Amino acid sequence: MNEKPLRMARLQFQANIATGIFSAIAIALAFAHLNLAAQLTMIPVTLCLIASVVIAYRRYQYNKQRREEILSQLDAERDRELIELFDGVRKQRNLPPDAKSADGYSATVKEVNKQAAEASKASMPPGIKRRGGK
Repeated sequence: MNEKPLRMARLQFQANIATGIFSAIAIALAFAHLNLAAQLTMIPVTLCLIASVVIAYRRYQYNKQRREEILSQLDAERDRELIELFDGVRKQRNLPPDAKSADGYSATVKEVNKQAAEASKASMPPGIKRRGGK
């Protein structure tokens, strides 16, 4: 399995722990009335916090990319299985294969994708009809 997500999670956890430790030191210095030292200790707190946020954002991007890849693989596998299923049924009924048929699964999927592409180009939200000519 890929080690990158685990390594990034571990790094984020370490940044969060460092943030907590530096925050505790800053609070202790503030209670000891060492205000300048407490304020200077807030610099590493800020840096650790920013680092943690950046790592979290990078993890989100990486996980989103992995999720999209997995979903596209699952969609392709599902489509392949459905085409095989429809081809088997069409063969039993002496019909042409799905890829050559105008009313098959592949043609239906292409038509739905075409309609979705056209709908995304429209300026109106889905479900709203235009008045007038079109």
